[in-house]
Amino acid sequence: MVSRCPKCDRPLPDAASRELPFDPSVTQTRSTCPVCDEPDEGRTATYHGTASIESMQVAHFRLLKRLGQGGFGEVWLASDDHLGREVALKLPRAAGTDSENLLFEARTAARLQHPNIVSVFEVGEETGQVYIASELIDGLTLRDFLTAGRPSIVRCVQLLLPVARALHFAHQHGVVHRDIKPANILLDKAGEPYIADFGIAKTAAFDPLQPPEGQVVGTARYMSPEQAGGRTQATDARSDIYALGVTLFEMLTGETPFRGNNSAVLFQKVSDDPPSPRTFDIRIPRDLETICLKCLERDPDKRFATAQDLADELVRFSSGEPIRSRPISRVERTWRWCRKRPAISGLLASTILSLAAGLIGVSTFWRKAEANASAARLSLYHSWLNLAANHLDNGDILGVRDILSRIAADPEMSRFRGFAWGYFDTVLRPLHSVANAGGAVEAVALSRDGGLSAAIGEGGEVRVWDSRTNDLIRTLAGDPEQPFQSVEFSPTDARLATGGKDGFVRLWEPLAGERMVREMRHGPRIRRVRFSPDGRRVLSVGNKGAVRLWEAATGNKLAEIPTGQQAVPSDARFSADGGTLFVATEAGQVRVWDVEAAVGQGTGEVPVPIRQFTLRPNLRCLAVSRDGTLIAAGDFNGVLTTRSLSTDEVLSGQMAWGRMDALEFVAGTHIVAVAANDGQMHFYDIDSRQEQQVHDTHGLTVGTLAASVDGRALVLGSGDGSVTILRPEGLDVPEVLWYGEQPDPEEEDRTDSPPVRSLQCLPDGHRVVAAYDSAEMRVWDLKTGRWTPLPGDPERTGRLVVLQPRGGLLATVWNKPVVTLWNAETLQIERELPTQPTGAVAIGFSPSGRLFGCAGRGGPLVLYDAGDWSKPVREIAAGPSEVAAIALAADDRTVAVARVARTVELVDVGSGTTREVIPLDEAPTALAYCPDGTLAIATGAGDLLFWDPARGQTRAKIKGHTGRIHGLAVLPHSTTLVSAGRDFQLKLWDIRSGELIAPLRGHFRQVFSVATEADGQTIVSGGLIGEIRVWRAKPVQPMSSPLKPFVE
Repeated sequence: MVSRCPKCDRPLPDAASRELPFDPSVTQTRSTCPVCDEPDEGRTATYHGTASIESMQVAHFRLLKRLGQGGFGEVWLASDDHLGREVALKLPRAAGTDSENLLFEARTAARLQHPNIVSVFEVGEETGQVYIASELIDGLTLRDFLTAGRPSIVRCVQLLLPVARALHFAHQHGVVHRDIKPANILLDKAGEPYIADFGIAKTAAFDPLQPPEGQVVGTARYMSPEQAGGRTQATDARSDIYALGVTLFEMLTGETPFRGNNSAVLFQKVSDDPPSPRTFDIRIPRDLETICLKCLERDPDKRFATAQDLADELVRFSSGEPIRSRPISRVERTWRWCRKRPAISGLLASTILSLAAGLIGVSTFWRKAEANASAARLSLYHSWLNLAANHLDNGDILGVRDILSRIAADPEMSRFRGFAWGYFDTVLRPLHSVANAGGAVEAVALSRDGGLSAAIGEGGEVRVWDSRTNDLIRTLAGDPEQPFQSVEFSPTDARLATGGKDGFVRLWEPLAGERMVREMRHGPRIRRVRFSPDGRRVLSVGNKGAVRLWEAATGNKLAEIPTGQQAVPSDARFSADGGTLFVATEAGQVRVWDVEAAVGQGTGEVPVPIRQFTLRPNLRCLAVSRDGTLIAAGDFNGVLTTRSLSTDEVLSGQMAWGRMDALEFVAGTHIVAVAANDGQMHFYDIDSRQEQQVHDTHGLTVGTLAASVDGRALVLGSGDGSVTILRPEGLDVPEVLWYGEQPDPEEEDRTDSPPVRSLQCLPDGHRVVAAYDSAEMRVWDLKTGRWTPLPGDPERTGRLVVLQPRGGLLATVWNKPVVTLWNAETLQIERELPTQPTGAVAIGFSPSGRLFGCAGRGGPLVLYDAGDWSKPVREIAAGPSEVAAIALAADDRTVAVARVARTVELVDVGSGTTREVIPLDEAPTALAYCPDGTLAIATGAGDLLFWDPARGQTRAKIKGHTGRIHGLAVLPHSTTLVSAGRDFQLKLWDIRSGELIAPLRGHFRQVFSVATEADGQTIVSGGLIGEIRVWRAKPVQPMSSPLKPFVE
């Protein structure tokens, strides 16, 4: 059967359901879409078996209701016509491997007859359709049970004990479950637990369906270290004991031992010991903590030998007897620490031996130990920043803030803070995390002054928080079967309007209590509710039919605004003065109404719109600028359409942001904030038709959005349950500079937006010179986002530009055989230098600014003294192959020449002879000398090499990017190297260790060029589709408070 998500209409794939809470026997089990996290509530499925969907019959089982999907099949509530009982009937979606996996699961579970294991009644095949009938458990999963809060210590033991005994029974019969987790433990109405879903179980006997060695199977947060390492053969009963330990840890603390994305969790499992449960809650008994941590030992030999041993230990604990397990001793803990850090422990041991031998060489060993400890802390700092970058990509604002706070609070680690830390802190400054709604956020609202925020989250309840303190003020509970779907604060006071699936509009005063003030029946399910700007009226938009207008004070219906025959309304907005109403349908039609005229006609007459127009189909959301001149609409396909209400000019642009469900105009601007399903908040300037800023703010869903009355604060709800307030700052300072109108990054062939081949920041700190592949050069102002052409002869166009360090010259290579030298302040031409007829392919100044080099593709390398441009000081003959790049050393004695024949030559400036030839595996593409004299070499394969000239050897070789590295730049006043790659990323590298500090992601396509400001606080990068991205890091300062007020 093929099931589709009710929200985004995407197919629900088999692979996705393996990671979802799935229970083949619980009636409440529902599948969940991996894209938008929308639960499937039993929508009609397409049946691909040989039986007819009209008959709803498989063998002697009559299909009653689809319960969910998971494992390798789908589950139906079915009636057994032979025995007259209801069963859970599992059916594969397709033949082949799925059917074989289903039969394997059936054979595995059928031979396990135990009171706490879900029983399999029958397995068979009917006209090509395989089916399995199993016991129907009427209850809920342990996962659902834990959402209500942590159980008591006694209840934790009561739940885990029968599960351990049931697992021991399965292990005795040669079956290892391999996916024990709360979602696979069922609780009946009496609270008795059952083990379900043996879909990836491993049997002692050989089975061809078992995954090969190296393949990771299971759920990341609950799998054992041996599973996380892909060691299939080493996975045995003790792996299930580890998973039971994770489940016990979660029941005791409310958290799993390791946090992060799947990759981070898997890495931690094989490298780190779990934290102590008592660090989360000191009230947890020490004996139970000891039992839990013994289950979670990384070494399987140190766990309980059998699940029965675990059960016996739990019995001893519950009866008050001494347990046999012992906590990890200090000696063992120290030994583990030493094994994990052999370098530091070895040095410390050497130091102790040296002291015992008469303190010989104490100072030397101590300095080495300190250096290694500092290196270890530096590596940890880099690891945390990489994790912060991943959190930012996923919209996990709290995760990023937690990492930055940890670094800032550590005196030893805070001294490492540089550009990457400052950049992440800069990104977070306008973002203020309020709370978590417990599940995917359906809708959000912000009060008049931004002091209150509200969200519809788990269970369809409305939660109201104090935005300044993050305290939960009120929970407004509705009917779980008919949850709230829309919410909005009054623009004049703290009243709150909600719209529900039951078709009712309700008014609340959350500061006064949970009592509902007023209720109005709209009829169809309500999609949106909106207050008029004066707070006197409320409109309601249903999923069909007319838009209705209500008087907030009395609840009286004032007017019904028709949406058109068979039209489906999608959104409605008041103008800023409240006199005009805009009503949009999913078909893209927008009708404009005079509010007073509609109210004057009452509900008995059909009002007439004052105008109407059509935008794009699949329209999802609407916004009207505060000056009343623009209307913006977002659709399902990711197209942002704007229309001038004065000239009727229509502007459309495919932004490739994906589906849009919410738009808001920023106060006093024509900048519209867009929450899209790429996990980002986009700020798009309609006047310039370009994106100004972008923030990683949400994950798992499109994101819901609302604005305060003054438009100075926005609240965003995410699919992970987080509620974040964003106060737009500096929107007049763009983060992206587009060559022309912002293009669609998904379009492969574009001729109107050439790649940015070379960039250079000017000394004034706010201008950048960009050389495009079209041979055009522009001077961009980073403060205004405006550009002017480089002055002079319009035929002088070029592709290379470099700045003289500690000097005032700018050098450019044009389409003519000359190098032009400009005054970097006035941008007036001061001199031209001849090159070979084919022109120059590489130019550069030395770090001192005293030497300038210019090389042709196959011609000589010419060096000039910047104090005397009359003639070259050295001309180095052409080599065996073409030149790809050059770099001059800081001492002005060496020039590095990269050649396409996979070599880098180190040439003596004084004699012109080659000192050394560095052989490479791939052709070099870029060079940069670092402040310590190290030569950084980038290649077309994405390798990054750090060459130590003093030792004549490679200090480190790193796979820096997944594709070609186009450019390198050294960040001033730091030990940071920046690389630009074909994999759409910039990467920051620590020159000392060669470690990755953090990636910077934001380009849609490959990055061709990179440059840095002299103050070391700004990086600019140029991309394939003509965009220049500006990465700013404010100077490192004390961490911004998570509870920083955003309201003045």
